[in-house]
Amino acid sequence: MLEMWAIQYTWRCTSSENYINEWVTALDLYETPYTDFVMIGGDGILNQFINAVAQREDSKDIFKIPIGIVPGGSTNATACDLSGKIPIIACVNIVKGFAIQADVLECMLKKQKKTMLTTTVTWGSIANIVHNAEGWRKCFGSWRYKVWGFREIFLKCKFKSYNADIAFKNVKSSCNTAHVGENFDQETQI
Repeated sequence: MLEMWAIQYTWRCTSSENYINEWVTALDLYETPYTDFVMIGGDGILNQFINAVAQREDSKDIFKIPIGIVPGGSTNATACDLSGKIPIIACVNIVKGFAIQADVLECMLKKQKKTMLTTTVTWGSIANIVHNAEGWRKCFGSWRYKVWGFREIFLKCKFKSYNADIAFKNVKSSCNTAHVGENFDQETQI
């Protein structure tokens, strides 16, 4: 499709788990000025990219460059919200320059660097299910969450309690996704 639209591009295929972080860290925008970043993958690949950019001193400049995502992962929640569920439609939206703003949550955990989140923030059992099900990716694909969750909730019947202190700064935003609605701006106390 890119050739059909005569769009110049550089293709990069991830070769290791840390590839995106290494590439973004070494990226020189003055040597190679990018006009867009487009990824084929799921929420994980986009999260890796955004977090790698967020660690750079010039992250504000890089975040001005449009970021596209073509669904190719297990869940594709972000791609579905931003560019479409069907890869070819997502490609057309990206090639035509269709862009919308999206909220990104900056989270700072104690004694850790800041983390940028694009889809969900979970705590407790759901977070454990998502984390622990990762080893079942090859066997079950996107079903791994359901299978592991069923296993944890109904077969093991072990429930843990989780403690957390949560503080946040409410930022007025006009961004939205299909799951939140238009101009979501609500102050929440937790």
